[in-house]
Amino acid sequence: MRLFRLLGKPTAALARFVVVAALLGSFIGSDTALAAEPSAAAKAAFEQGEKFAKEKSLKKAAASYTKAAKQGHSEAQYKLGQYYRSGRGGLKKDATKALGWFEKSAAQGFVRAMLQCGGHYYRGAGAAKDYKKSLGYYKKAAKKGEKYAAYMIGVHYQRGRGAKKSTKQAIKWYTDASGLGSTRAQNALGSLTTAARVLRKTISNP
Repeated sequence: MRLFRLLGKPTAALARFVVVAALLGSFIGSDTALAAEPSAAAKAAFEQGEKFAKEKSLKKAAASYTKAAKQGHSEAQYKLGQYYRSGRGGLKKDATKALGWFEKSAAQGFVRAMLQCGGHYYRGAGAAKDYKKSLGYYKKAAKKGEKYAAYMIGVHYQRGRGAKKSTKQAIKWYTDASGLGSTRAQNALGSLTTAARVLRKTISNP
């Protein structure tokens, strides 16, 4: 009764409860923060960066991407990370800065940035190797249908990096990635299944 007094009549209370539950679920079930809509200024700076990039004016593109990235534009953050990763646009090559911008972008749900974060932590580029973080980023990207992410999850499980070694899980993720069209996963899956057949044959015929 106290709940109804706070929310209103039973039917109205139920409706409000459903809305509140849905909102809470969207936050609790999300793997990444909800990306805020970029400001008009951030969008304009990003578009200017794209224009300069097409014109091969990379220093100007880098300046525009930096402006947009600092205002929270997720794709600009990703592009700026790429510029730092390869040392383009007059920016000094810096894996640490690249990873920092990729992480900002990934936190807003930008999938290509998640892939970069997964790779950086797997290789130890811009930060110490951290297979658990790498696996976490790849899992987030895989949820969005990224075939390379699914393949790399299989690699993590096959090699026992960031998770307990599991051929079963490796096969599961390679199968998922193969279904998405990953030839690497198809090759890895073929190798695993062939090895399994050879092992079974060896055990049955010692």
